[in-house]
Amino acid sequence: MSFIAPILPFLAMAGGGVSGISSILGGFAQSSAMKSQAEAARYNQAVALQNAEAVRKAGDYEREKLQRKQAQLRGTVEANVGASGVEMAGTPLDVMAENAYWAEKDLIAQKYNTETQAGRFQSQAANYGFEADRNESMSGLPILQGFMGAGSTLLGTAYKVYGPQGSSKRETF
Repeated sequence: MSFIAPILPFLAMAGGGVSGISSILGGFAQSSAMKSQAEAARYNQAVALQNAEAVRKAGDYEREKLQRKQAQLRGTVEANVGASGVEMAGTPLDVMAENAYWAEKDLIAQKYNTETQAGRFQSQAANYGFEADRNESMSGLPILQGFMGAGSTLLGTAYKVYGPQGSSKRETF
């Protein structure tokens, strides 16, 4: 057993070194994971912005379709009033004004709904952007923590081996 005693401090230091390297590699792995999460958040941000734009384009199309339908209805009412020989005053005019009022309200409501839905996607995109920024800015921290953990492990191991109670102070026979 006495032939092992002289190499025990070196084995302990080697174990501390392996533990320190493991700490550093763990820091790099965490950093890489955070960078990957940032990339995924940037992708999700881009998708959310595309969704907002798609909702707006679909809303514009629906609004144009609604305007065409309203124009056709207005034309049909005017043609029916004209064909019936009734003058465009009084009740027929009131009906047309009422129809125009509700048609405009429908267009406003449709625009509001489109913008609300697009706004949700834009808010989602902003959140993804904040998440990506946070992950990108914090991605260096795990590496620093890994090096600090490695240093702490090596210093602790050295103290245990060479400190006041360490095995290198013991006399071997």
